[in-house]
Amino acid sequence: FLYKKMKSSSSALSSTSNEWTTLAAQQALTVWDKLIHIGDSIWLSTAYDHGEKGMIEYHIKSDRITVTPYPRHIKPATQTCCGYGTYIFIINPYQHNIIQFDTRKKTFLATAKLPNIGDYPSVCLLHDQLHIIGGTKNRKHFIYNLSTHKLMSIKNRFTADFVDSMALLAYHDRLLAFGGWNESKHALIADVMQSSAIDVADIYAAYKRLSWSPCSAHTLPQPMLNFGYVLFRDYVVLFGGTMGTQCSDDIYTLNLAAADDDASGTQGWQH
Repeated sequence: FLYKKMKSSSSALSSTSNEWTTLAAQQALTVWDKLIHIGDSIWLSTAYDHGEKGMIEYHIKSDRITVTPYPRHIKPATQTCCGYGTYIFIINPYQHNIIQFDTRKKTFLATAKLPNIGDYPSVCLLHDQLHIIGGTKNRKHFIYNLSTHKLMSIKNRFTADFVDSMALLAYHDRLLAFGGWNESKHALIADVMQSSAIDVADIYAAYKRLSWSPCSAHTLPQPMLNFGYVLFRDYVVLFGGTMGTQCSDDIYTLNLAAADDDASGTQGWQH
C-alpha cells in the first residue's frame, strides 16, 4: 500500500486515525528496493515473476496505478533502483546487468553487464554516476558512468565484507551507508558510514583516495534492515524495518546538517 500524510487539526502529533489514509494498492507484496519520484508519479519495481511483473506507476494526482510489464528478456530480481532525470536504472543481479527504463517511452534497455554481485545490492546517484555497493557476493564498489556507459570498480576496507540490503544515499558530495545485513559477520548493522568527499572537479583522484568513517552520533536506533528511507533536504526519514523476527512501525528522522557536537539535542535519530 501507499500512504499519504494528512493535515491534523491538532498542532501536536498524535496517533489519531485521520493522520494517514490508504491510497491505491499494488498486487506485489514486495517491491525492489525503493520508491522513485519522477514528475507527478511514484515508480516501484517488482520482481519479474511476482505481482505486477513490471514497473508500477502510481499517479499522485489521480490516485491510480498503471503498470508497464517487463518484456520477456528483462528479468529483474533482488534488484535495486535509482532515478536519473526521466530514467530509472535497475541494478539487476539476476541477469548480471544494468537496465535502463525510460519512464516517458516505457521502454527497457540493458546498458551494461555486471559481474555476479549477488542479491540485494545498493545504489545511489552522485555526479551523474551510479555507485553500486554491497550484494551477497560483492566486495567491490562499482561506479557506472551514465555519460560514457563505462563501469569501473574500486576496493577499500568498507567493502571488505559481504554486506547486503544497505541504505545508500548521496549528501553534499559524500556517500552515506547504513543498516543492512553483514553476511561475513552474520549480524545486522546499526552503523552509519560516511565516505570522504568526492570532488567532481577531480573525481577519479577522489576515487583513488576514497575512505569511509563511522558517524557515531548518527548510529541507528537499533541494528536493522528492510526499512524504507527518504532524503528530503537535510533530513533522512526512516520508516519501519526488521530486526531479526521483529518488525517495526516506527518512523525516525535524522538531521544531517546538525553537527556532532550540537548541544541543541537535534543530533542523532529523532523518534
